[in-house]
Amino acid sequence: MQEFLPIEIEFLAEADALPEEYRGYFLPPFADVMLIPAKDPHVGDMEIRVFHSFIFIKIGSHTELRVSQPGEAVQYIRDVLTDQVVFYFGSGSVEYFKATEFGNLSETDWDYYVWSGPFRYKFLHDV
Repeated sequence: MQEFLPIEIEFLAEADALPEEYRGYFLPPFADVMLIPAKDPHVGDMEIRVFHSFIFIKIGSHTELRVSQPGEAVQYIRDVLTDQVVFYFGSGSVEYFKATEFGNLSETDWDYYVWSGPFRYKFLHDV
């Protein structure tokens, strides 16, 4: 039987607050990588690794985050999975920020994505 590190136990407890459709990805036993398939291939899959005292979160080939607090990691994962994080695919780089930072949605173009797909498309259909 696999023994869990304290960070893994805390991470699993925090992950229970994730949207129900994703909770199954966070059940033990842990694989080396927990993989949540992308809803939109442009954004890419989410990979999560718990390694010693850190949680590594990678989205596609563009965004990597290393977090030492399980609650902070789960909050970020929740924000991504609930379309609260926007990825901007600019010229050669990707920036990400909170969806609430948009003051004027008419300024967005098709280079902005959230987990579920193009941000403009989501905004136009969720209004």
